Amino acid sequence: MFFGRDVSKIPCFRNSFLYGLTSGLFGGLGYFMFTSKIPQSYRFGATTYLAVTIGYWLQCRYAYITNKQEIDRIQAALLRRIEIEGTALEAELLNDDDEDS
Repeated sequence: MFFGRDVSKIPCFRNSFLYGLTSGLFGGLGYFMFTSKIPQSYRFGATTYLAVTIGYWLQCRYAYITNKQEIDRIQAALLRRIEIEGTALEAELLNDDDEDS
């Protein structure tokens, strides 16, 4: 629970933070191994964590929203198809398709 909200229900939350934590840990550790500067390696690890978490979150949410909009459009088209099935409008549409061919 985070601010009264179940974080397991938030799309992209888990993966964003897992990738961010892993990247920050290895980024800071790698910086320390090359420079042996503890404060700078901590800052580099924290910056890497924030950059990867925010970057992955934005990319994942964009893909999620795009996919959700596509699904909504397909569902609306299927509902419209169900509504006109067996009516005179369907026969008219089928005749128009046959004439276009």
